[in-house]
Amino acid sequence: KQFISQNAFDNARSSVDTAAAARDAASAQLNQARKALADTRMSAPMSGIVAERFAQVGEKVPADSRIVSIVDLSRMEIEAPVPASDIAAVRIGQPIALSIEGVAGEHVGRVARINPGTQTGTRSIPVYVALSFPGGAPLARAGMFARGKLALEERRDVLVVPLAAIRDAGGRQFVYLIDDGRLVERDLRVGLRDESAPAGQGGIGLAEVIDGLKAGDHVVGVNLGTLRAGSRVAIAPRRSP
Repeated sequence: KQFISQNAFDNARSSVDTAAAARDAASAQLNQARKALADTRMSAPMSGIVAERFAQVGEKVPADSRIVSIVDLSRMEIEAPVPASDIAAVRIGQPIALSIEGVAGEHVGRVARINPGTQTGTRSIPVYVALSFPGGAPLARAGMFARGKLALEERRDVLVVPLAAIRDAGGRQFVYLIDDGRLVERDLRVGLRDESAPAGQGGIGLAEVIDGLKAGDHVVGVNLGTLRAGSRVAIAPRRSP
């Protein structure tokens, strides 16, 4: 049954198509407006503190320009040059004791990455150490210098002697012993050294003794002044604290 004319139907269909096209165009404009709005918002890739700002409020900046620099002081990475002769002993995950300028105490980091190449000029190899401050480190700042201690080799249950007790003369190493009330020289051969280990009596630094001493020897670890081998000496009794 013919309720409307074909002409009226065609006009209605045309109106529907026109409205659909207008709807699609409006949707595209809306999406473009949403994208433009999203482009005005910047999201940091991590939580942290603004360390440096490169643009001011209201300033027009080109695409891909830096706006701010953000640092996370709870997690840091330290670059440390290691001589090529020692790099074979460095392993991923190896602990490193770090002293950071201006920050009290010693902190332990771990080797996170080892550069595959050497630095031009120094021929050292950059090693990157990861350091975490779970509770925050208010005194640590990006760009500070740190000094690290990396144990390349470890030996246990060995005889050691304070570094201050070792004398060098004419290419030989020796220590002064107290033997039967007299000073005597004793040549020795040392191995590994730890220049930061406590050595007693406020001293610092220990050396492994490979040959020349035995446990229980009375080694002189202080400056003797004018005393020489053969001088008579006596061990003073230990004072009560």
